[in-house]
Amino acid sequence: MDGPAPVEEDFSGLSIAERLAHKNWKARVHGYEHLMKAFAATGDESDPVFRPYLQSPDMLKKMVTDANVVAQEKGVDAVLTFVKYSGENSAR
Repeated sequence: MDGPAPVEEDFSGLSIAERLAHKNWKARVHGYEHLMKAFAATGDESDPVFRPYLQSPDMLKKMVTDANVVAQEKGVDAVLTFVKYSGENSAR
């Protein structure tokens, strides 16, 4: 147990789609956190940041059914943030 702590992997170089589909749950959490920031930063419910998730709702389903519990909690938070900021678009 002696020695330096393991270095955390940096997922910021991956695209958001790659992070969301990554086999490592920490990468998916990183992606969900990125999405929450992006959704909250928009001032318009017609912002293009929402488009991929409006066109493919299965992506949202994958977030809330993530196999890892920690990632699943972040996925649920990301979907809630999406619904909060996408307005009427998500109601459709």
